[in-house]
Amino acid sequence: MKKVIKSKAFSEKSNAANVTCAIRISAMAVTFFFFCKLALFAQAGSSGLFFSSHEAVQDDRTSLCLTPGKPFRFSEGFSLEFDVNFRRDDGYYGYIFRIIANGDTNIDLASNAAPGDSNIWLVYKDEILLSYKWADLPSVDFEQWVRVRIDFDAGNARLTTFFNEKRQEIQLPGLSRLKDFQIYFGICKAPGFHSTDVCPMSIKNISVYKPNQKLFRQWTLGKHYGNKTYDNIQSAEAWTENPHWLTDKYIRWQKLTEVKAENLNGVTSDAIGKGIFFLDDKAAYYLHYKSLDIDTIPFTEKQPYREESGHNVVYNKYTGELWSYDFTSPVINRFDLKTGKWTVNRPETSLPDYGHNNKFISAADSSLVAILGYGHYRYKGAVNIYDRKESAWKQIDRSDQIAPRYLSGAGYLNDNKILVFGGYGSKSGRQELSPRSYYDLYEFSLLDYSFKPLWTLPAPRLPFVPAETLVADSSTDSFYALLFNNGYYDSYLQLARFSISRPEMKIAGDSIPFKFRDSETWSYLYLNEEKSKLIAVISHRNTIALYAIAYPPLATEEVLQPLPASGFPLSYGMGAVLFAGSAFLLFVVLKKRSRRIAMKASISLEPLSVIKRRRVSAIYLLGGFQAFNAKEEDITSAFSPTLKQLFLFLLFHSAKERKGVTSALLDEALWHDKKTGGSARNNRNVNISKLRAVLEEAGSVEVINRNSLWSLQFGDTMYCDYLEVMELISKAKTDVLSTNETCRLAGLLHAGELLPDLQAEWAASCKSDYTKEVADTLRLLLNRPENKDNATLRYPIAELLQTIDPLNEEAILIKKSSRKSIL
Repeated sequence: MKKVIKSKAFSEKSNAANVTCAIRISAMAVTFFFFCKLALFAQAGSSGLFFSSHEAVQDDRTSLCLTPGKPFRFSEGFSLEFDVNFRRDDGYYGYIFRIIANGDTNIDLASNAAPGDSNIWLVYKDEILLSYKWADLPSVDFEQWVRVRIDFDAGNARLTTFFNEKRQEIQLPGLSRLKDFQIYFGICKAPGFHSTDVCPMSIKNISVYKPNQKLFRQWTLGKHYGNKTYDNIQSAEAWTENPHWLTDKYIRWQKLTEVKAENLNGVTSDAIGKGIFFLDDKAAYYLHYKSLDIDTIPFTEKQPYREESGHNVVYNKYTGELWSYDFTSPVINRFDLKTGKWTVNRPETSLPDYGHNNKFISAADSSLVAILGYGHYRYKGAVNIYDRKESAWKQIDRSDQIAPRYLSGAGYLNDNKILVFGGYGSKSGRQELSPRSYYDLYEFSLLDYSFKPLWTLPAPRLPFVPAETLVADSSTDSFYALLFNNGYYDSYLQLARFSISRPEMKIAGDSIPFKFRDSETWSYLYLNEEKSKLIAVISHRNTIALYAIAYPPLATEEVLQPLPASGFPLSYGMGAVLFAGSAFLLFVVLKKRSRRIAMKASISLEPLSVIKRRRVSAIYLLGGFQAFNAKEEDITSAFSPTLKQLFLFLLFHSAKERKGVTSALLDEALWHDKKTGGSARNNRNVNISKLRAVLEEAGSVEVINRNSLWSLQFGDTMYCDYLEVMELISKAKTDVLSTNETCRLAGLLHAGELLPDLQAEWAASCKSDYTKEVADTLRLLLNRPENKDNATLRYPIAELLQTIDPLNEEAILIKKSSRKSIL
């Protein structure tokens, strides 16, 4: 064993998390009214921003700026309210927030969790105004959300703080002169006030109120778009660096551990969601989900059955035993976890007759029930029941109710019913007669052993089969399954949520790399209620890997915040109609004023283009990877991690003046871990074939090999935002961009960072080169003679440049001068 640690006994405390979305309708009146809908996460655990602190080097710590464009202006004061959660053991001292007023005055909330006279201070310039001790704060502890409120009352020169309901107040004569406020959480990059000491914390539900308690800004820090998040009132941006969004744990699998066994002989759940058992030739092992510790129970007498290509072991929670079974033996081989003894000894290995069967322990009589399977070139539609009284197997042929198959997914709906989904087989049961994947759902009864059909999905674009176990939730009429394409060895597991009552399917979370060979690979999905996580268990040869994702998982689009149009998230048809009418009214009202300003400042008031993303045959890289096919369907999930990297590697080496990439360079970047050139070549060929299949549906883009160089060739009907940006950048270097083209470039760049979630080593230089190209082009555009007097154009360009280089003095000065010219 790679890891053998003795740990504590099982704990049975559960704490299920729940994520819900609420629709907020906000009405704003200026000279027009319009509505927008925002999906908000109501459950505390689903929103928030985790701040990397002293556990990370300075470059990797987290910053959140609420005022990236210009300071908030409050002549009579304001209130700042938020929830904070303090962590243990990540260092002590750090800033919760820094407020820079009038550009020259700091108001800081800092903390030090170490034992001492005080733990939290409110600082004005270099003076401590107020302080708190942990012991003085009501219901405040580590790993708990605390509500904090700071009231800045300029009229009465008074500053009031609240920690939960603990109130302190102080007179601050200098408060009345402060009008402009920049607000930073964590790292502060304001000129003259730069600091990298970050409180070990998480923040959520930030609200800013005007003096009349009217809500001015509200960032829940739930949904986000790359390194930006938009508030619920006016879609105002807040910018982050090194963000760790708490919502992402609902869309990203985290690898927990990987262990190796000697001659692995089966994996099974403990039936209470706390961990798994697995066997080899020497011992049984129990791996705890919570601690990842492993208990070792050596075999003291006899051995489990061993079946070639079989994992026929199950934990019987009613007897507290591990059962090893073989359909050719009339006796169940039972393992006593206390004594380490098996009841039967049969060292020889048998050939499987029901490989990849689904097994259950019946609540009615604690008997073993195994369904379906494959062996001797035939798919099976049989139900095998082990009768404990008779000590014999009983078989019922149900191929008249369900097509013979294996690789099905199954899970308990309740004590007497099992959901059985999908699989691979054929109507006749014969392997040579039209085998296919099935996408149907059945209800299997543990009372009469019958299958009842519930629904059938239409055949998907790419075939799939489910992992052996699925997780059902009758309270939400749904079940979760891990899916993979059994037609490939180098595949991936994709989580999906299905309705029980209707043929509906929705992809959730990202994917897990997965190597499949039916004689060597098993995969399982379990629910750990104690930690509210789904656990994926992958058994490949003698290696077991565990992954976790928060439960219930979300689709990527449920976390991705829609980009606002013209400053507001009008992503619905009604919003677009209202906006068009409102824009006309606004034009009529401001027409004279616009002319007057234009004449006075001698500038063009041509507005920046609002970039509306097309959904037909399009691939986006800015702000995050997203792909659509010719039917306007989101096919992002069709790009597994490997396919995505392959596509992007080819794209970066096809753009600009690059002619493509050699097979050797491609193998070195993506398959450098392969021991032989043949292995890397096989992986390359398989994945290029898979990528071609995905791109064929996306639109007119092809993978080609010309003169021994691999590259991508885009047709006229296929769109990519990265390629358009690079084309505009290339033109800007050799020619003059028109105002419309400049606006177009700025609008595209406004979508966000290039592939913020791509962390591959090879991609670092590509992303760095891109950032430098963008920054150089923005500086070039700012200094073009034709743009010198166009303040409405220079301001957003300078804003974009400051996003890349926050301390760029030229961008800061241009923004200030442009804002004055416009106003």
